[in-house]
Amino acid sequence: MKKIIGLLLSLISCLGYSSDSPEYPEVFQREYIFTNYKAFEKIQTYGLSTCVAVIVYNSELKEGALAHFDARTRLSELDVILKNFSHLSNLRIELYGGKIGEKDLIFKIKKYLNELGLKVFKIKQNENSAASMSVMLDLDSGITSEYTEIYPSSDYQTSLAKINRIKFGRRLFRHELSIGGGDLVEVEDRPSLPFSF
Repeated sequence: MKKIIGLLLSLISCLGYSSDSPEYPEVFQREYIFTNYKAFEKIQTYGLSTCVAVIVYNSELKEGALAHFDARTRLSELDVILKNFSHLSNLRIELYGGKIGEKDLIFKIKKYLNELGLKVFKIKQNENSAASMSVMLDLDSGITSEYTEIYPSSDYQTSLAKINRIKFGRRLFRHELSIGGGDLVEVEDRPSLPFSF
């Protein structure tokens, strides 16, 4: 069975897709991470349908940020992400996801970045309205690739807490594994349900 799974993952990788790993931090909706290659090999986010991933990478220091914006996220949260970088002049910025159309979130983000004097080097949108992508940044090489979501990086309670916290407000939350720490994830202690088999 392990050989079959390994073969399938290799095939997916050969087709231009990377495979994820539970060791790679996973950025949830309306969340971002700032880190470097010494802390993590890769960072990832999934489920980019109407949402947009903003990737900011400094190749000189091999540090990067990955943010998962939705339509309710304030564009000014881009300033919060950019404050993590000591120099803005040598950043590579890429945008992934969203739907095709001039008024979509991806173009609003691009316009905001351009107003800050920053150039977006790559934009890749979903090909149709039913499409959704997942992207991963290799912090050593700076290469962004698509992947198929297989392994969750967070346990169920943490995932639920992250989903619940976006109900109110429009800000980005800082991933708990970011350099310098992140926002508190308030996980409820729920007693186990008594199941009998």
